[in-house]
Amino acid sequence: MCCHKPRTTGWNEKFPAEMLMIIQSDHLETYPGYRGDVSTPCRHFTCLSPGEDLVVADVAHEIGHATGMIHEHQRRELSPKHNLLRLNCTALIRYSEAVDQAKKDGKDEFTPWIAYAYARQIGFISSQFMKFPSNMQLNGGPPVGWHSLMMYGSDQSAKTKRCLEDKHPEFCPLARIVDEKGSLQWMSRNKKPIKEDVEWVGLGYPWKG
Repeated sequence: MCCHKPRTTGWNEKFPAEMLMIIQSDHLETYPGYRGDVSTPCRHFTCLSPGEDLVVADVAHEIGHATGMIHEHQRRELSPKHNLLRLNCTALIRYSEAVDQAKKDGKDEFTPWIAYAYARQIGFISSQFMKFPSNMQLNGGPPVGWHSLMMYGSDQSAKTKRCLEDKHPEFCPLARIVDEKGSLQWMSRNKKPIKEDVEWVGLGYPWKG
C-alpha cells in the first residue's frame, strides 16, 4: 500500500499526514526535521536510490536528517582557522565543470567553498561541505562528533581513484588534520549513531512512554 492514491499525486487518507515517506529516487535527499505543527501531507520525506551503491551509512545518514540533524562537517568549529578539518574542493566531482561554468557567467573569482548560492544554482556539490552561518542551530555543542552519523567520510563525492580506491586522504575532499604539521587522516563513513547523536534525538523528541 502506498501513501499516495494509485496513479495520482493525491494523499492516501489511510495514512497519517505526518508520516515519513520513503521515496525511490536517483539521488539521496531528506526534508530535515519533523514538523508536528503542520498538517500538510508529504512534508516528511526521504529519497533513497536503491542498488549496490546504497549502503547502511547512506540510510543512517538520511534518517539523521529526517530527525532534524545537519552535517557535522559543516560546523563552524571546523572552519579552516581551527586547523581540524581540511576541505579540498578541487577533489570534488564536477569541480572543473563548475569552474568553467563560473567563467562563462563572468565569475572569474569563483570560490566554490564560499559561494553557496551560486554553487547550488549550477548544481555543484560544494554547498554540502561549506560551513554554516553563525545564526544556524547545530546538532549540539562541542566536542565535534568525528564518528557521528552526520559526518561525511573522506571519499564523499570524490572524483579520483587515489581517494576512492587507494584511500589516500590528500586526494580526498575531506580529511581530518591530526597534528600541528598538518598530517591528514582518512575518515571512514559511520554506520551507527554515537552517544551524542542519540542524546540530540532524545532532546529534540522527548519520549515519556
